[in-house]
Amino acid sequence: MIDNVKTEMLTINVFIASSYELSEQRVQIGDLIRRLSYELSPRGVCIRMLCWEDYHPEYKGTSKQHEYDENLVKKCDIFIGLFRNRCGKYTQHEINLAESLRKNVSILCLPPNAAHNELDVFLPTIPTHAEKCNDVDFLGEIEGIIRQYLKSNNIHLSDKASLLNNWRLYATIPDDLDNIRIPFSNMVRSMEITLEDTLGNYFILHPYRSRKNIGASDHYLCFIKDSWNNDDENEVKLAFNNTASCHLPETSLIYSRKGGKGEESNHVVIDLERNKEAFAKEFQDLDTVKSDLLQWALYHKMPLAIEELHVFSVKSDILYCFNRPFFYLPLYPDLYLKAKLYESKINRVDALLKKNRKDKHIKDKQTAIELAAKRKSAEDEFQSEVNFWYNNFVLDNYGTVTIPVTTREASPALISYNELNQHVAQLTVKCQSANRLVLNSMIPILNRWKESAVECLEGGLISPEDYIKVLIHIVRLCDTYFRPNHIEFDENTIFLQIVQTSDNYDYHTLLTEVIRVNYGNSFQGNVDYTASGKYYEQAYMNIIAINDDSLLAHKYKSYVMMVLLHHYTDIDDKAAAAKIGHDYESQILTWQKNSDQDFDVDLARCYAPIIGAAPKYKGVCLHLVEKAEDLLLRLHQKYDGRPYDEDYFDSICYLANCLSTYYLDRFTKGDELYYNKASQYINEFQNGLNARYPYDPEYITHFLSQPFHNRAFLYSKNGEWKKAISNYKSALSKRRAYYKDHPAANNLIEVAQTLINIGDAYRLNGKLDRALDSANEALSIYESLKRVHKEQVFEMYYYEAYQLKATILFDIDGTKGEYPLDAITMMHECIEWSNAHPNNDYKDRFNGVSGVYLNSLGLLDKNS
Repeated sequence: MIDNVKTEMLTINVFIASSYELSEQRVQIGDLIRRLSYELSPRGVCIRMLCWEDYHPEYKGTSKQHEYDENLVKKCDIFIGLFRNRCGKYTQHEINLAESLRKNVSILCLPPNAAHNELDVFLPTIPTHAEKCNDVDFLGEIEGIIRQYLKSNNIHLSDKASLLNNWRLYATIPDDLDNIRIPFSNMVRSMEITLEDTLGNYFILHPYRSRKNIGASDHYLCFIKDSWNNDDENEVKLAFNNTASCHLPETSLIYSRKGGKGEESNHVVIDLERNKEAFAKEFQDLDTVKSDLLQWALYHKMPLAIEELHVFSVKSDILYCFNRPFFYLPLYPDLYLKAKLYESKINRVDALLKKNRKDKHIKDKQTAIELAAKRKSAEDEFQSEVNFWYNNFVLDNYGTVTIPVTTREASPALISYNELNQHVAQLTVKCQSANRLVLNSMIPILNRWKESAVECLEGGLISPEDYIKVLIHIVRLCDTYFRPNHIEFDENTIFLQIVQTSDNYDYHTLLTEVIRVNYGNSFQGNVDYTASGKYYEQAYMNIIAINDDSLLAHKYKSYVMMVLLHHYTDIDDKAAAAKIGHDYESQILTWQKNSDQDFDVDLARCYAPIIGAAPKYKGVCLHLVEKAEDLLLRLHQKYDGRPYDEDYFDSICYLANCLSTYYLDRFTKGDELYYNKASQYINEFQNGLNARYPYDPEYITHFLSQPFHNRAFLYSKNGEWKKAISNYKSALSKRRAYYKDHPAANNLIEVAQTLINIGDAYRLNGKLDRALDSANEALSIYESLKRVHKEQVFEMYYYEAYQLKATILFDIDGTKGEYPLDAITMMHECIEWSNAHPNNDYKDRFNGVSGVYLNSLGLLDKNS
């Protein structure tokens, strides 16, 4: 059995003991440990530095040293003493305590520059031998101590780590503030304990001078003292341009050093303040920056809207919360209409206020007071309206629970259900700052809530709509809190219950049909096309009957149609794919015509699978490919250089991949145009995947094998065997590794497909023994799948591998001067199977290989 359990993150605490004279070195050590932790955390090991500078205990009637002993020394795994001249009594006490607790103790001594009598007296009294090091190598010595600890304790790095959540930071720090670079990175590290304890999250600082990471950051900071060089200015401009009309990264402040001249003299700062609504904040030390970052992190998870707190504002159809873009208002027509009415009302008051001024003087003071009161009243009404909507709509869907109203006499079942409603609502609000232990404790409560809702539904005490709301709320808790924290919950069972309730009570909404598709997706891992297709087709029939022309409806309908189109291309149902593809494109063009929004992403989702299936269709015209190429160019022009957008990356990567497949399948050796086109789109696909990596490593791990596979296929068709085999090997190793962690049938099929391709490349390159090994392994895989799964496609896969083996045996016999009797028999079997399935492309697959071989020997049946 393949172990697919993810390794929990292991935290190793390192305590640094030294005197104040080495404060600069302690900061450098903090920076080293931060970078080392970034390196090791994707492999399951987090390195945390424990030091008194980061620890601020509440006063509990005991000494600070007692608190340090209990919470730092006793909790550390590695104890490192670093000294030059001094070793005070408190440091000596800490070392003696660590030795008595049998901690992993190391002592490093830097070259002294003064008398060090304390050290001379103390060091001989402890068991640990002090090692000498110099000011250049001490960081390397400390890294060596940590790595040796991992080795000595058999701590193995994993490829299945449950990663901690993080926010990504990027900072521009000019040369004349060079002295804050390491302290700033150390400050980011020092916030780790606070953020992890309060929010289950922490900051990661992108490497200095890596501009490509600006768009991959959640929060951007820039500093200035007197001046910026060209590189600094370009970074700052890029970051601010990236925030023009989107959520990420959030460009925060220009931190201006107190006493510096940058803010008032730098033309870039002046331009940003005037045109980008940026502002500078003076700082004397990094505590100001630390406070701002902590506050940003705490606001990152939106609290319940408080009526007295004005947190919402509107700018250009975007609702802002705490001056951060919150969401696009037109997605919610009712609120959008009300917001526009209040905006109009406030604008009319502003126009009257303007009329009541001449130059900078007020004409009528009483009128100004009355108008100001009207404006404040309108602002308050708007805030109240948004707060009400937010708390009763958004949090109804994502954070709180609606208690159903019933005119029936309160029964024990309904009372119990209502009490559970209240309990779940309270727990949901607390989820934002809950740790895994608290989230795990919610699962039995949610199960009781669900069982109570079933009882009330069956007793007619609540409506199907209310019951489905309960299930959807559980799904959203899974998506928002459980899954990101790697907490297991049987989400597929909830999906099925929503689908069954929707059918039993004939209650179909946009959301129930999207969930029907999600439930259908659960069968894809085992390539159960019959089951998944049933749910996709039903969802499509239900969703097109829903008369809703909102942008949200467009999004849901597009998703359902896209999945169904993919399904038809997967099962090679040409007629169904052609019809749904046509309907999907027509629907998108209708939406485009009736809205000022563009639907380029939806068009990419429509065109990509049609083009990807084009080798099977034969009927796909070049006109569609040209439209797809224009669309891909348009997507680049619109999105390149912007911050991360999941829909964009999905559409552009898949469209580029399908275009590369189109040109690959039509390429013949010597056709330079199609060779270059295929190469272009393979590279585009791979670049898109690499760009997405920081946001979704799991997604990239899954798909990164495909560009290597496509490139190998191109090289193979061009006779570049060495390059082809090298790329096939890369694709194969990536697919094997992914299948090991995700042992599903569809991932095993990808391994077998690569084995067939690399086997054919070995065959054509004359390496017949290796070719036969690959063919036999692929054949074994498909034979095992064919026994378990009854889909016709597995038979086709099996015979494709069987055919490859036959051709290899044919070539082996030929090199020996023998008649290939076994190979001929196998080829006849392939032809017979394909002839028994005339309504697909199998005939071309087998006549193009087995048919050619048999025909060359005059053994092909004329009726084949």
